[in-house]
Amino acid sequence: RKSNERNVYLLTVFRAESIFSVMRARVTTLVLVFSVVMILLLLMVMFIVRWYRTRLMRAATTDELTGLANRKWFSASFNALSEEDLAKAHLALIDVDKFKHVNDTYGHAAGDDALAAVADEVRKMVGTDGLASRWGGDEFIALLCVEEAEAHKRAQEMIDAVAVREIGEDIHVTVSMGMARMYAGETLEEVLERADDALY
Repeated sequence: RKSNERNVYLLTVFRAESIFSVMRARVTTLVLVFSVVMILLLLMVMFIVRWYRTRLMRAATTDELTGLANRKWFSASFNALSEEDLAKAHLALIDVDKFKHVNDTYGHAAGDDALAAVADEVRKMVGTDGLASRWGGDEFIALLCVEEAEAHKRAQEMIDAVAVREIGEDIHVTVSMGMARMYAGETLEEVLERADDALY
């Protein structure tokens, strides 16, 4: 820069290294912030996709009224079990007694409450030792992967628990159950037919 008063030039010298260092630090910071934002956005998208997928899966495999798995899920899960899992398994078919009478006398809301109460006891009966599902209408199905004595004990406890359970305004229901032991190589349809005969 020229100074007219003294007829001299003022020369300012910058070190290139310091300028580049500052620029490099700024660019690095920007890249880091951008990377963090992109990772957070990606994680958010993954969470939303997983959440929707879980909801869709639950809607496709769960009975809305009782919260138990539905018939489709039960069949698929049964077919996925190994022969070792099924070696000591017992299949139980459960039917709510005189369910039409409950609906006709107390209304459909009471009928829904009765089904939910029975589903709760079926869930407790199976625990972590098998599968439980609403089979359709007022029928439930359960696979107990336990020894015979334990299966019969749990079945009786479940029947007793339903009988003493109060639903709504002093409504009581009972259930009937048919149980059949699994045999090697037997299909779901075959053991279900024997459980159905035992139920009747």
